[in-house]
Amino acid sequence: MPIAAERNDLGYSQDNMRESPTGYNVVIFGGVTQTGKSQRGDALVARIEKDFVYGPKGKIRPEGVVKEGDNERPDSILLTSDDHRKLKRQGHVLEGAEYSHGPTKYVPLMTYPKKGWSAVPNEHNVLYVSLTHEGAMRTKEALAEYAPLTFLLYTRLETLRKRLDASRMTESEKVRRLQDYASDFAQFMARTDDYLFLFHVKSPTIPEDLYRDESAKHRAQAEVQRDVERIVGLISRFRALFKPGMGYSDVHQAFVEGQIRKLFNTNLDNLGRMLNSDAEVRLDVGEQTRIHLEGGNFLSELEKRYLAEVRPVGLITANGRYTLLLRGFEEPWRGSTNGHKPLEEILLDFIVNKVGEQPTIREAIKSQPPNTESNLGLVKVVRDASLRDGLTYSLGNTHLVDNTHPSLSIVFVYPQRKDVDLRMAVTGMDSLDVRNLGETFLR
Repeated sequence: MPIAAERNDLGYSQDNMRESPTGYNVVIFGGVTQTGKSQRGDALVARIEKDFVYGPKGKIRPEGVVKEGDNERPDSILLTSDDHRKLKRQGHVLEGAEYSHGPTKYVPLMTYPKKGWSAVPNEHNVLYVSLTHEGAMRTKEALAEYAPLTFLLYTRLETLRKRLDASRMTESEKVRRLQDYASDFAQFMARTDDYLFLFHVKSPTIPEDLYRDESAKHRAQAEVQRDVERIVGLISRFRALFKPGMGYSDVHQAFVEGQIRKLFNTNLDNLGRMLNSDAEVRLDVGEQTRIHLEGGNFLSELEKRYLAEVRPVGLITANGRYTLLLRGFEEPWRGSTNGHKPLEEILLDFIVNKVGEQPTIREAIKSQPPNTESNLGLVKVVRDASLRDGLTYSLGNTHLVDNTHPSLSIVFVYPQRKDVDLRMAVTGMDSLDVRNLGETFLR
């Protein structure tokens, strides 16, 4: 039985979370042009497993305008207005899914009889790429029966600027592209909760003939392949976590719950209650410490005692993320006495081993000066302490702030006096703090 989807204030269903009757899904990439959606879509469809195909989509361009790829692939069928009316009359157009971007009208199709292309994911996952938020949501609504999995692909404006600076593009063209990106992305930023996954593109692609050298082009192509494998991994993870009745936030919450259980053998709610009640809570890394020492690595007696008694100081829930505070071993302003690797870095290795997977983001402890705020957890010091960021586990990325995509961050906190109550020393950032960060957290 399909799950009734909650509708947001724009009229689009919030989740459309259900199981696809075919065992395959519709996958939708939303995001601004220049982000690299099509390159990642092409690489996804080209995978040797052949488990993704493009869904049929018509394009009505201004008269006389033809672009490379038109009529050669399912997602770029060049239509005339007469073609459009005929397909609509015959029931091949996805009802309510049409949208426009610039002078082009996009017409997602249920079927394209000339080629036998279909939007139904019978033997493959079916991919649609949208240049507008409205287009992504309209496609999601029209294909709700097949459990659409929505991705918002985005990049940091500064990242795009650096990519363009490394190209042979004219200065005026660079400025135009940056202005267009900032303007177009506003529509997506306002509705991040409409997407199951937020996906940060670290290397937005530029036209191949504009790369300064072949090595830059090859690096960009390798980044596309890595992103494709991450996307496939996220879809696989979703299918393992999803249970009927879940919404978008529930899936991300279940992911965080799983990581907490691996670390503490309890759930988030229970961990929070224990920490608030001063109950005994310990992060047991005894097995990891034993293996570390048996591998010929040295730890001082003081370091062994620290690792034997790792206790979380607090768990902060703010800005759509969970931040686990661990007391740091060595004050960051004193420098490291642990050779080339701070003990906190070793502890992070142990945590990754205990969880059994690499984090989405991991910061280098040694290079971090004392700080009063965390970009990972979006928390801040309010009295007599400092912070250093550790790592973040999340499905997708957490650079954008909303409450639909919970994540788990681990942050080290250091008291500046022995009598400081660390639970009272750190709190979540408020909305003004986050706004003041500007793009610094969009890394």
